[in-house]
Amino acid sequence: MPPSAIAERIARIKVTIATRDVRVAFAQFQQGASNLRANAKRLAVECQREVRKQAVRKSIKAERETGRRAKRLMSEVEAGKHLD
Repeated sequence: MPPSAIAERIARIKVTIATRDVRVAFAQFQQGASNLRANAKRLAVECQREVRKQAVRKSIKAERETGRRAKRLMSEVEAGKHLD
């Protein structure tokens, strides 16, 4: 084989390898980006769920304390009436 034919063959092989590597690298990049988006969405959903839980807990706690506050207020009002 003449040296130019060998050089052409080597160049073709290099192009083939580079093309394959670029495809694999791009596929890996897309997979990573997809995983990143999925994880970000999962995190956002969990954060929203946690915020809602906190709001529900606060409202339940406020409802629970409403009765106690009303009783205390009534006792203070009654105590104040007795003082008059």
